Amino acid sequence: MVPPLHRIRPELLEEVSSYVKSFDPSTIKVDFPEPNDALYRMPTRVLVDLDGSGCRPCFFKHFSGGMTQTLVRELEGHLRLLQSGLKPDARAVRLLGIVKVDDEVGGVLLTYVDHDDWSGLLRYRAMEAPLCIRERWANQVRETVAELHEAGVVWGDAKVDNVMVDRNDNVWIIDFGGGYTEGWVDKDKAGTTDGDLQGVDRIVDYLRNYKLEDC
Repeated sequence: MVPPLHRIRPELLEEVSSYVKSFDPSTIKVDFPEPNDALYRMPTRVLVDLDGSGCRPCFFKHFSGGMTQTLVRELEGHLRLLQSGLKPDARAVRLLGIVKVDDEVGGVLLTYVDHDDWSGLLRYRAMEAPLCIRERWANQVRETVAELHEAGVVWGDAKVDNVMVDRNDNVWIIDFGGGYTEGWVDKDKAGTTDGDLQGVDRIVDYLRNYKLEDC
């Protein structure tokens, strides 16, 4: 068995901790629609008092044993986001806290995207949305990525599975852990603004590919 905690280099942890707080698992409330789910499912939606003003929903992203480097890339990506001049209202998921036991990290707390669909992923929402809604989503993806680039941030793994749709039908950019996915971004463009733009173009093509009736 591999321990589900990760030892992160102190300088990275210290830098991230200058922007967000760390939380012991005992201070975090899991929030399952069905209480019995807590017996066998890893929590994702949790309730956390981030700043002393009361609990608010967060997305808990867990990193299982052997995923230390993935966690490091996630923290480094969100650190760049925290250090940037990205507008507060830009629909990009942010790092809100770290889940830590002593000096070891078990996961991160991120913006919770409230959604209707079972997963909220753009891929699945596109299957049932009319063309006018999919066009609006395409424009929102372009606008949000433009805001990231203006703030000096590269999205990285630009693909349809890294976009969510909230219950108000607005898209959110997720996953700033870097890398690339074949078919969405070319390897030689990974981690660049050109790669982001290539991924965005392919997301737009994906959204326009479904043959549903217009509004």
